Amino acid sequence: MKTLHTIIQLIIICLMGMHAGCGQEASPPSSSPEGLVVRYSTLSSKIRGLDPMDIGDTTSSAIGGNIFDCLYQYHYLKRPYQLIPNLAAAMPTVSEDSLTYTIPIRDDVVFFDDECFKATSGKGRGLTAADFIYAWKRIANIKNVSKNWWIFDGRIVGFDEFREYTKTIKDKADVDYSKPVEGLVALNDHLLQIKLKKPWPQLQFMLAHLPTAPVPHEAVNHYGEEILNHPVGTGPFILEDWKRGSKIILSRNPTFRDERYPSEGEPGDKEAGLLTDAGKRLPLIDRAEFLVIQEDQPRWLKFMAGDLDVAGIPKDSFDKVINTNRQLTPEMLAKGIILTKYQTPLTLWYGINMEDPILGTNLPLRRAMNLALNRKEYIKLFANDRAIPARGILPAMFGDFNPELVSPYINYDPQKAKQLLVKAQRIHGGPLPTITMTMGGTDSTARQIGPLNPRPRRAASA
Repeated sequence: MKTLHTIIQLIIICLMGMHAGCGQEASPPSSSPEGLVVRYSTLSSKIRGLDPMDIGDTTSSAIGGNIFDCLYQYHYLKRPYQLIPNLAAAMPTVSEDSLTYTIPIRDDVVFFDDECFKATSGKGRGLTAADFIYAWKRIANIKNVSKNWWIFDGRIVGFDEFREYTKTIKDKADVDYSKPVEGLVALNDHLLQIKLKKPWPQLQFMLAHLPTAPVPHEAVNHYGEEILNHPVGTGPFILEDWKRGSKIILSRNPTFRDERYPSEGEPGDKEAGLLTDAGKRLPLIDRAEFLVIQEDQPRWLKFMAGDLDVAGIPKDSFDKVINTNRQLTPEMLAKGIILTKYQTPLTLWYGINMEDPILGTNLPLRRAMNLALNRKEYIKLFANDRAIPARGILPAMFGDFNPELVSPYINYDPQKAKQLLVKAQRIHGGPLPTITMTMGGTDSTARQIGPLNPRPRRAASA
Protein backbone atom coordinates (compact mmCIF):
# COMPACT_ATOMS: atom_id res chain seq x y z
CA MET A 1 0.00 0.00 0.00
CA LYS A 2 1.60 3.24 -1.14
CA THR A 3 0.94 6.44 0.70
CA LEU A 4 2.66 9.66 -0.24
CA HIS A 5 5.64 11.16 -2.01
CA THR A 6 7.36 13.99 -0.17
CA ILE A 7 7.81 16.68 -2.84
CA ILE A 8 9.06 19.57 -0.73
CA GLN A 9 11.22 19.33 2.33
CA LEU A 10 11.81 22.58 4.13
CA ILE A 11 15.25 22.94 5.58
CA ILE A 12 16.32 25.99 7.48
CA ILE A 13 19.90 27.05 7.90
CA CYS A 14 20.92 29.10 10.89
CA LEU A 15 23.71 31.49 9.97
CA MET A 16 25.16 31.43 13.45
CA GLY A 17 28.66 30.02 12.94
CA MET A 18 28.06 28.87 9.37
CA HIS A 19 29.24 30.30 6.07
CA ALA A 20 29.01 27.37 3.65
CA GLY A 21 27.26 28.27 0.42
CA CYS A 22 27.81 31.98 0.95
CA GLY A 23 30.67 32.43 -1.46
CA GLN A 24 33.46 31.48 0.95
CA GLU A 25 36.55 29.74 -0.40
CA ALA A 26 37.22 26.19 0.72
CA SER A 27 40.35 27.16 2.70
CA PRO A 28 39.71 27.49 6.46
CA PRO A 29 39.16 31.00 7.82
CA SER A 30 42.17 32.21 9.79
CA SER A 31 39.96 33.11 12.74
CA SER A 32 38.92 29.49 13.28
CA PRO A 33 41.44 26.78 14.27
CA GLU A 34 39.03 24.10 13.03
CA GLY A 35 38.35 25.79 9.69
CA LEU A 36 34.86 25.88 8.22
CA VAL A 37 32.54 23.73 10.37
CA VAL A 38 28.93 22.74 9.78
CA ARG A 39 26.89 21.12 12.55
CA TYR A 40 24.13 18.81 11.41
CA SER A 41 21.54 16.67 13.11
CA THR A 42 20.36 14.47 10.29
CA LEU A 43 20.86 11.28 12.29
CA SER A 44 17.56 10.06 13.74
CA SER A 45 19.00 6.69 14.78
CA LYS A 46 22.33 5.14 15.69
CA ILE A 47 24.91 4.24 13.05
CA ARG A 48 25.18 0.47 12.68
CA GLY A 49 28.58 0.47 10.99
CA LEU A 50 30.61 2.04 8.22
CA ASP A 51 31.58 -0.92 6.05
CA PRO A 52 29.92 -0.48 2.62
CA MET A 53 29.34 -4.22 2.45
CA ASP A 54 26.93 -3.91 5.39
CA ILE A 55 25.38 -0.50 4.79
CA GLY A 56 21.71 -0.76 3.94
CA ASP A 57 20.03 1.94 6.04
CA THR A 58 19.71 5.64 5.30
CA THR A 59 21.35 6.76 8.55
CA SER A 60 24.60 4.87 7.95
CA SER A 61 24.49 5.92 4.28
CA ALA A 62 24.31 9.58 5.31
CA ILE A 63 27.74 9.22 6.90
CA GLY A 64 29.26 6.59 4.63
CA GLY A 65 28.44 8.62 1.54
CA ASN A 66 30.91 11.25 2.71
CA ILE A 67 33.71 8.72 3.24
CA PHE A 68 33.29 6.37 0.28
CA ASP A 69 32.83 6.92 -3.46
CA CYS A 70 31.22 4.82 -6.18
CA LEU A 71 31.97 4.48 -9.87
CA TYR A 72 29.10 6.84 -10.67
CA GLN A 73 27.16 9.57 -8.94
CA TYR A 74 24.25 11.89 -9.64
CA HIS A 75 24.75 15.45 -10.84
CA TYR A 76 24.13 17.83 -7.95
CA LEU A 77 21.72 20.07 -9.78
CA LYS A 78 20.29 18.26 -12.81
CA ARG A 79 16.59 17.30 -12.79
CA PRO A 80 15.52 14.74 -13.84
CA TYR A 81 18.45 13.04 -12.14
CA GLN A 82 21.46 12.53 -14.36
CA LEU A 83 24.08 9.84 -13.76
CA ILE A 84 27.66 11.08 -14.23
CA PRO A 85 31.15 9.56 -13.71
CA ASN A 86 32.66 9.66 -10.25
CA LEU A 87 35.49 7.17 -9.72
CA ALA A 88 34.93 6.08 -13.31
CA ALA A 89 36.69 8.20 -15.93
CA ALA A 90 33.69 7.98 -18.27
CA MET A 91 30.30 6.36 -18.68
CA PRO A 92 30.55 2.62 -19.51
CA THR A 93 31.03 1.27 -22.99
CA VAL A 94 28.29 -1.32 -23.56
CA SER A 95 28.50 -4.14 -26.09
CA GLU A 96 25.83 -4.52 -28.80
CA ASP A 97 24.23 -7.43 -26.96
CA SER A 98 24.09 -5.30 -23.75
CA LEU A 99 25.99 -8.00 -21.83
CA THR A 100 29.49 -6.54 -21.51
CA TYR A 101 30.28 -3.26 -19.72
CA THR A 102 33.77 -1.80 -19.95
CA ILE A 103 34.51 0.95 -17.44
CA PRO A 104 37.64 3.14 -17.34
CA ILE A 105 38.84 4.03 -13.83
CA ARG A 106 40.31 7.43 -12.94
CA ASP A 107 44.06 7.42 -12.38
CA ASP A 108 44.12 10.34 -9.92
CA VAL A 109 42.25 8.69 -7.04
CA VAL A 110 43.93 7.48 -3.85
CA PHE A 111 42.62 5.93 -0.66
CA PHE A 112 43.18 8.30 2.19
CA ASP A 113 46.19 7.84 4.45
CA ASP A 114 45.76 5.14 7.07
CA GLU A 115 47.96 2.89 9.17
CA CYS A 116 46.66 -0.15 7.28
CA PHE A 117 48.93 0.76 4.34
CA LYS A 118 52.08 -0.66 5.92
CA ALA A 119 53.95 -0.97 2.60
CA THR A 120 53.83 2.81 2.13
CA SER A 121 54.25 3.79 5.81
CA GLY A 122 50.60 4.78 6.13
CA LYS A 123 50.35 6.73 2.90
CA GLY A 124 47.24 5.87 0.92
CA ARG A 125 47.78 4.03 -2.35
CA GLY A 126 46.15 4.56 -5.73
CA LEU A 127 42.75 3.10 -6.59
CA THR A 128 42.68 0.22 -9.09
CA ALA A 129 40.02 -1.76 -10.93
CA ALA A 130 40.86 -4.76 -8.72
CA ASP A 131 39.63 -2.85 -5.65
CA PHE A 132 36.07 -2.95 -6.98
CA ILE A 133 36.22 -6.67 -7.69
CA TYR A 134 37.60 -7.33 -4.21
CA ALA A 135 34.86 -5.25 -2.56
CA TRP A 136 32.12 -7.04 -4.50
CA LYS A 137 33.59 -10.45 -3.72
CA ARG A 138 33.35 -9.55 -0.04
CA ILE A 139 29.62 -9.04 -0.59
CA ALA A 140 29.43 -12.39 -2.39
CA ASN A 141 31.27 -14.22 0.41
CA ILE A 142 28.38 -15.90 2.20
CA LYS A 143 30.40 -16.04 5.43
CA ASN A 144 30.22 -12.22 5.59
CA VAL A 145 26.41 -12.36 5.66
CA SER A 146 26.20 -9.15 3.64
CA LYS A 147 22.71 -7.73 3.27
CA ASN A 148 23.64 -6.43 -0.19
CA TRP A 149 24.09 -9.65 -2.16
CA TRP A 150 20.73 -8.89 -3.81
CA ILE A 151 22.57 -6.35 -5.99
CA PHE A 152 24.56 -9.06 -7.78
CA ASP A 153 22.45 -12.17 -7.23
CA GLY A 154 21.99 -13.97 -10.56
CA ARG A 155 23.40 -11.04 -12.55
CA ILE A 156 27.10 -11.57 -13.34
CA VAL A 157 28.68 -14.48 -15.17
CA GLY A 158 30.42 -16.79 -12.70
CA PHE A 159 29.64 -14.71 -9.63
CA ASP A 160 26.99 -17.04 -8.20
CA GLU A 161 29.54 -19.85 -8.53
CA PHE A 162 32.03 -17.81 -6.49
CA ARG A 163 29.40 -17.41 -3.78
CA GLU A 164 28.82 -21.17 -3.79
CA TYR A 165 32.57 -21.68 -3.44
CA THR A 166 32.61 -19.55 -0.26
CA LYS A 167 30.11 -21.97 1.29
CA THR A 168 32.78 -24.68 1.18
CA ILE A 169 35.31 -22.63 3.16
CA LYS A 170 35.20 -23.05 6.93
CA ASP A 171 36.70 -19.71 7.96
CA LYS A 172 35.79 -16.58 5.99
CA ALA A 173 39.37 -15.36 6.40
CA ASP A 174 40.48 -18.29 4.24
CA VAL A 175 38.34 -17.33 1.23
CA ASP A 176 40.57 -16.87 -1.81
CA TYR A 177 39.63 -13.49 -3.22
CA SER A 178 42.06 -13.99 -6.09
CA LYS A 179 39.87 -16.81 -7.40
CA PRO A 180 38.80 -15.65 -10.90
CA VAL A 181 35.23 -14.77 -11.81
CA GLU A 182 34.56 -14.77 -15.54
CA GLY A 183 32.22 -11.79 -15.39
CA LEU A 184 34.51 -9.58 -13.28
CA VAL A 185 37.87 -8.80 -14.84
CA ALA A 186 40.46 -6.08 -14.28
CA LEU A 187 41.77 -5.70 -17.84
CA ASN A 188 44.48 -3.48 -16.36
CA ASP A 189 44.83 -1.29 -13.29
CA HIS A 190 42.37 1.25 -14.66
CA LEU A 191 39.99 -0.74 -16.83
CA LEU A 192 37.17 -2.84 -15.39
CA GLN A 193 35.02 -5.28 -17.37
CA ILE A 194 31.69 -6.70 -16.25
CA LYS A 195 29.88 -9.49 -18.12
CA LEU A 196 26.19 -10.05 -17.43
CA LYS A 197 24.15 -13.24 -17.76
CA LYS A 198 21.36 -11.25 -19.41
CA PRO A 199 20.75 -7.57 -20.16
CA TRP A 200 20.38 -5.52 -17.01
CA PRO A 201 20.22 -1.78 -17.79
CA GLN A 202 19.93 -0.97 -14.08
CA LEU A 203 23.58 -2.01 -13.58
CA GLN A 204 25.02 1.48 -14.01
CA PHE A 205 22.60 2.82 -11.39
CA MET A 206 23.67 0.11 -8.96
CA LEU A 207 27.24 1.27 -9.50
CA ALA A 208 26.20 4.59 -7.94
CA HIS A 209 24.82 2.77 -4.88
CA LEU A 210 27.01 3.04 -1.76
CA PRO A 211 27.44 -0.72 -1.08
CA THR A 212 29.35 -1.02 -4.41
CA ALA A 213 32.06 1.42 -3.24
CA PRO A 214 35.65 0.08 -3.36
CA VAL A 215 37.36 -1.04 -0.18
CA PRO A 216 41.14 -1.70 0.04
CA HIS A 217 42.11 -5.23 1.04
CA GLU A 218 44.81 -3.76 3.28
CA ALA A 219 42.13 -2.19 5.52
CA VAL A 220 40.14 -5.43 5.79
CA ASN A 221 43.26 -7.45 6.59
CA HIS A 222 44.48 -4.90 9.13
CA TYR A 223 41.26 -4.19 11.02
CA GLY A 224 39.45 -7.51 10.60
CA GLU A 225 36.03 -7.47 12.27
CA GLU A 226 36.65 -3.87 13.34
CA ILE A 227 36.60 -2.65 9.73
CA LEU A 228 33.04 -1.41 10.30
CA ASN A 229 34.49 1.09 12.81
CA HIS A 230 37.54 2.06 10.72
CA PRO A 231 36.32 3.08 7.25
CA VAL A 232 39.05 3.64 4.66
CA GLY A 233 37.70 5.22 1.49
CA THR A 234 38.43 7.67 -1.30
CA GLY A 235 35.80 10.27 -0.40
CA PRO A 236 36.07 13.93 0.62
CA PHE A 237 35.95 13.25 4.36
CA ILE A 238 37.70 11.07 6.93
CA LEU A 239 36.16 9.73 10.11
CA GLU A 240 37.78 11.80 12.86
CA ASP A 241 35.74 10.81 15.91
CA TRP A 242 32.79 8.57 16.66
CA LYS A 243 31.01 8.67 20.01
CA ARG A 244 28.59 5.78 19.74
CA GLY A 245 24.96 6.82 19.87
CA SER A 246 25.66 10.53 20.18
CA LYS A 247 28.09 12.15 17.73
CA ILE A 248 30.17 11.62 14.59
CA ILE A 249 32.82 14.06 13.37
CA LEU A 250 34.17 14.02 9.81
CA SER A 251 37.19 16.07 8.73
CA ARG A 252 38.41 17.08 5.27
CA ASN A 253 40.42 14.44 3.42
CA PRO A 254 43.71 16.22 2.55
CA THR A 255 44.43 13.78 -0.32
CA PHE A 256 41.02 14.09 -1.97
CA ARG A 257 41.26 14.44 -5.74
CA ASP A 258 40.57 17.66 -7.64
CA GLU A 259 36.76 17.65 -7.74
CA ARG A 260 34.83 20.84 -8.54
CA TYR A 261 31.39 22.17 -7.76
CA PRO A 262 29.29 22.11 -10.98
CA SER A 263 29.11 25.20 -13.15
CA GLU A 264 25.73 24.43 -14.66
CA GLY A 265 22.32 23.51 -13.36
CA GLU A 266 18.65 23.98 -14.04
CA PRO A 267 16.80 27.24 -14.89
CA GLY A 268 16.52 29.34 -11.77
CA ASP A 269 19.51 27.76 -10.00
CA LYS A 270 21.69 30.83 -10.49
CA GLU A 271 19.01 33.15 -9.10
CA ALA A 272 18.56 30.79 -6.14
CA GLY A 273 22.29 30.98 -5.35
CA LEU A 274 22.94 27.34 -6.21
CA LEU A 275 25.72 28.31 -8.63
CA THR A 276 27.48 30.72 -6.29
CA ASP A 277 30.19 28.13 -5.64
CA ALA A 278 30.54 27.08 -9.30
CA GLY A 279 34.03 25.81 -10.08
CA LYS A 280 35.24 25.76 -6.47
CA ARG A 281 37.21 22.78 -5.28
CA LEU A 282 35.34 20.30 -3.12
CA PRO A 283 34.69 19.82 -0.31
CA LEU A 284 33.59 23.34 0.59
CA ILE A 285 33.89 22.79 4.34
CA ASP A 286 36.66 21.47 6.58
CA ARG A 287 34.65 19.65 9.20
CA ALA A 288 31.16 18.19 9.56
CA GLU A 289 29.64 17.29 12.91
CA PHE A 290 26.62 14.99 13.06
CA LEU A 291 24.57 14.61 16.23
CA VAL A 292 22.25 11.68 16.87
CA ILE A 293 19.00 13.24 18.08
CA GLN A 294 16.05 10.91 17.61
CA GLU A 295 13.24 13.32 18.54
CA ASP A 296 12.15 16.26 16.38
CA GLN A 297 11.55 18.76 19.18
CA PRO A 298 14.91 18.40 21.00
CA ARG A 299 16.59 18.73 17.60
CA TRP A 300 14.61 21.89 16.88
CA LEU A 301 15.39 23.40 20.29
CA LYS A 302 19.13 22.89 19.75
CA PHE A 303 18.82 24.58 16.38
CA MET A 304 16.97 27.56 17.82
CA ALA A 305 19.62 27.81 20.53
CA GLY A 306 22.30 28.10 17.84
CA ASP A 307 23.85 24.69 18.56
CA LEU A 308 22.99 23.34 15.10
CA ASP A 309 23.45 24.93 11.68
CA VAL A 310 20.88 22.88 9.75
CA ALA A 311 17.50 21.49 10.79
CA GLY A 312 14.21 20.44 9.31
CA ILE A 313 11.04 22.08 10.59
CA PRO A 314 9.10 19.77 12.96
CA LYS A 315 5.46 19.26 12.12
CA ASP A 316 4.25 20.74 15.41
CA SER A 317 6.41 23.87 15.03
CA PHE A 318 5.55 24.56 11.41
CA ASP A 319 2.88 27.23 11.97
CA LYS A 320 5.23 29.20 14.22
CA VAL A 321 7.92 29.24 11.56
CA ILE A 322 6.07 29.49 8.24
CA ASN A 323 3.36 32.04 7.46
CA THR A 324 0.26 31.64 5.27
CA ASN A 325 2.34 32.55 2.18
CA ARG A 326 4.61 29.55 2.88
CA GLN A 327 7.53 31.83 3.79
CA LEU A 328 9.43 32.44 7.02
CA THR A 329 7.67 34.53 9.64
CA PRO A 330 9.18 37.96 10.50
CA GLU A 331 10.38 36.49 13.81
CA MET A 332 12.40 33.80 12.03
CA LEU A 333 13.81 36.29 9.52
CA ALA A 334 14.92 38.52 12.39
CA LYS A 335 16.98 35.64 13.77
CA GLY A 336 18.97 35.44 10.53
CA ILE A 337 17.45 32.15 9.41
CA ILE A 338 17.31 31.15 5.73
CA LEU A 339 14.57 28.95 4.30
CA THR A 340 15.51 26.50 1.54
CA LYS A 341 12.90 24.53 -0.40
CA TYR A 342 13.73 21.64 -2.65
CA GLN A 343 12.26 18.44 -4.01
CA THR A 344 13.35 15.17 -2.48
CA PRO A 345 13.24 11.80 -4.29
CA LEU A 346 11.36 10.18 -1.44
CA THR A 347 8.37 7.88 -1.57
CA LEU A 348 6.84 6.94 1.76
CA TRP A 349 4.96 3.68 1.91
CA TYR A 350 3.36 1.12 4.19
CA GLY A 351 4.51 -2.46 3.77
CA ILE A 352 2.25 -5.50 3.79
CA ASN A 353 3.48 -8.95 4.75
CA MET A 354 2.60 -10.97 1.65
CA GLU A 355 3.22 -14.20 3.54
CA ASP A 356 0.43 -13.40 5.99
CA PRO A 357 -2.40 -15.94 5.44
CA ILE A 358 -5.05 -13.19 5.45
CA LEU A 359 -3.39 -10.20 3.76
CA GLY A 360 -1.15 -12.04 1.31
CA THR A 361 -3.90 -14.10 -0.31
CA ASN A 362 -6.62 -11.47 -0.44
CA LEU A 363 -6.16 -8.90 -3.23
CA PRO A 364 -9.57 -7.17 -2.72
CA LEU A 365 -8.65 -6.64 0.95
CA ARG A 366 -5.35 -4.98 0.09
CA ARG A 367 -7.05 -2.77 -2.48
CA ALA A 368 -9.73 -1.81 0.03
CA MET A 369 -7.03 -0.78 2.51
CA ASN A 370 -5.47 1.42 -0.16
CA LEU A 371 -8.78 3.11 -0.98
CA ALA A 372 -9.54 3.68 2.70
CA LEU A 373 -6.47 5.83 3.24
CA ASN A 374 -7.15 9.54 2.78
CA ARG A 375 -3.74 10.61 1.55
CA LYS A 376 -4.58 14.31 1.26
CA GLU A 377 -5.78 14.43 4.86
CA TYR A 378 -2.75 12.41 5.94
CA ILE A 379 -0.44 14.92 4.26
CA LYS A 380 -2.30 17.85 5.80
CA LEU A 381 -2.19 16.43 9.33
CA PHE A 382 1.27 14.90 9.40
CA ALA A 383 3.30 16.76 6.77
CA ASN A 384 1.94 20.34 6.85
CA ASP A 385 0.97 19.93 3.19
CA ARG A 386 4.65 19.44 2.29
CA ALA A 387 3.96 16.43 0.13
CA ILE A 388 1.78 15.15 -2.72
CA PRO A 389 0.07 11.77 -3.09
CA ALA A 390 2.20 9.26 -4.94
CA ARG A 391 0.96 8.34 -8.39
CA GLY A 392 3.21 5.30 -8.62
CA ILE A 393 6.51 3.95 -7.38
CA LEU A 394 8.77 6.60 -8.98
CA PRO A 395 8.88 10.24 -7.82
CA ALA A 396 8.18 12.81 -10.54
CA MET A 397 11.79 14.01 -10.66
CA PHE A 398 13.03 10.76 -12.20
CA GLY A 399 13.44 10.64 -15.95
CA ASP A 400 11.41 7.43 -16.25
CA PHE A 401 8.44 8.87 -14.38
CA ASN A 402 5.30 8.49 -16.50
CA PRO A 403 2.40 10.75 -15.42
CA GLU A 404 0.02 8.57 -17.44
CA LEU A 405 0.67 5.54 -15.24
CA VAL A 406 -1.65 6.10 -12.30
CA SER A 407 -2.82 3.41 -9.91
CA PRO A 408 -6.66 3.15 -9.80
CA TYR A 409 -6.42 2.54 -6.05
CA ILE A 410 -4.67 5.67 -4.79
CA ASN A 411 -7.74 7.92 -4.46
CA TYR A 412 -9.70 8.06 -1.23
CA ASP A 413 -12.92 6.17 -1.97
CA PRO A 414 -14.53 4.61 1.14
CA GLN A 415 -17.59 3.44 -0.81
CA LYS A 416 -15.52 1.45 -3.27
CA ALA A 417 -13.44 0.16 -0.35
CA LYS A 418 -16.62 -1.18 1.30
CA GLN A 419 -17.60 -2.94 -1.92
CA LEU A 420 -14.20 -4.58 -2.09
CA LEU A 421 -14.48 -5.66 1.55
CA VAL A 422 -17.56 -7.72 0.61
CA LYS A 423 -15.41 -9.61 -1.92
CA ALA A 424 -12.60 -9.84 0.63
CA GLN A 425 -14.88 -11.45 3.20
CA ARG A 426 -16.09 -13.93 0.61
CA ILE A 427 -12.47 -14.94 -0.09
CA HIS A 428 -11.71 -15.12 3.63
CA GLY A 429 -14.77 -17.23 4.27
CA GLY A 430 -16.37 -14.97 6.85
CA PRO A 431 -15.88 -11.74 8.84
CA LEU A 432 -12.38 -10.31 8.68
CA PRO A 433 -10.36 -9.81 11.90
CA THR A 434 -9.15 -6.38 13.00
CA ILE A 435 -5.90 -5.48 11.25
CA THR A 436 -3.57 -3.14 13.12
CA MET A 437 -1.13 -0.97 11.20
CA THR A 438 2.05 -0.19 13.11
CA MET A 439 4.69 2.48 12.60
CA GLY A 440 8.39 1.78 12.18
CA GLY A 441 9.54 5.25 13.26
CA THR A 442 10.22 6.40 16.81
CA ASP A 443 9.67 10.15 16.69
CA SER A 444 6.64 12.10 17.93
CA THR A 445 5.03 12.25 14.48
CA ALA A 446 5.21 8.47 14.14
CA ARG A 447 3.52 8.12 17.54
CA GLN A 448 0.76 10.51 16.45
CA ILE A 449 0.10 8.48 13.30
CA GLY A 450 -0.21 5.11 14.99
CA PRO A 451 1.16 2.53 17.44
CA LEU A 452 4.90 1.97 17.29
CA ASN A 453 5.19 -1.52 18.75
CA PRO A 454 4.51 -4.11 16.03
CA ARG A 455 3.12 -6.76 18.40
CA PRO A 456 -0.21 -7.57 16.70
CA ARG A 457 -0.21 -10.92 14.95
CA ARG A 458 -1.15 -9.38 11.61
CA ALA A 459 0.09 -5.93 10.85
CA ALA A 460 1.05 -3.74 7.94
CA SER A 461 4.19 -1.98 9.11
CA ALA A 462 5.64 1.32 7.96
